[in-house]
Amino acid sequence: MEYQQQQPSPHRNRPPKKPRDDHLRGCFEITPIPEEDSTSVICRYCNEYSKIIKRFNPTKARTHLVMHCPGVGDTMRRVLLEGSQEYKRLKRLGQVQDQSTNNTDTADNTIGDDDTDNLETTLNDTEEATDQEALTNQFINGNNNSNKPKPLQMKQVTQLYLHSEKRTLERHYMDMWKNCSRELARLRQELNQSDLALEVRLELEGDVIGLKRKKAEFARLLGMGVGVASTI
Repeated sequence: MEYQQQQPSPHRNRPPKKPRDDHLRGCFEITPIPEEDSTSVICRYCNEYSKIIKRFNPTKARTHLVMHCPGVGDTMRRVLLEGSQEYKRLKRLGQVQDQSTNNTDTADNTIGDDDTDNLETTLNDTEEATDQEALTNQFINGNNNSNKPKPLQMKQVTQLYLHSEKRTLERHYMDMWKNCSRELARLRQELNQSDLALEVRLELEGDVIGLKRKKAEFARLLGMGVGVASTI
């Protein structure tokens, strides 16, 4: 019985993809380490981001520059945010407003963790279900109430779709805001321990500051009031 020789995959010799964001990569010193099959990534704007990882991750790198890096100013943060794929997607959907990102420098927001349930009532599935029902009813009524179909106007369809997408995005931001709140509570409990080594305490305090900034950013995206926390 003769066996056909397996042909090599046409993708194996394909050249590597061109980086999507040269400006983002230019913010870091990226040095391949072939003997370890890894990459050294060092931020050019601060001393806090110096890692040896498998490969350069644009999403994590952008998150560091936008939310953590002390050497990045407001203008550059805005440029980096507008270069993200998520921003471009939202811009295509008409959901992005022209606003400054300097609120990411604040450490916390004025809405307490106990108010989460009240906030969630505004982000529940009721409005999404109403949107879907409106779409369904208008299509059904348009096609069945007369011999001639009455399709829903494209503008109305687009508005309902954008509203549904906005609610989905808001629920995602709320989930992330709640996760930050829970993680902050856990870190604060650890900080209350009296037998912590100085190095561990400093690391935990840095994590708390980073989480506060993340929480403040999600609060801004949700339209919450933002203020500056006094202490850790």
